[in-house]
Amino acid sequence: MAVGSIVKYTVTEQAAEAIYLRWTIRGQGFGQYPKAGDVLPAVVVKDNGATVNVHVFLDGSASYWAKDVNTTDLVAV
Repeated sequence: MAVGSIVKYTVTEQAAEAIYLRWTIRGQGFGQYPKAGDVLPAVVVKDNGATVNVHVFLDGSASYWAKDVNTTDLVAV
């Protein structure tokens, strides 16, 4: 998957928990934190072959970097 591609990223339980902890405990953001199963826009920032790293856009002041996401788990837009 090419760097710069816009994709749809489905939030996992692990990602939702990490974002929640970052926002509520560490105070590193505010807004609507996502729940597992939410589909959010993301941009591919590194192609690792079978996996990619993506910058996920959240509804708030923070962002989330998802590393080593399987390309079959993303939907190109």
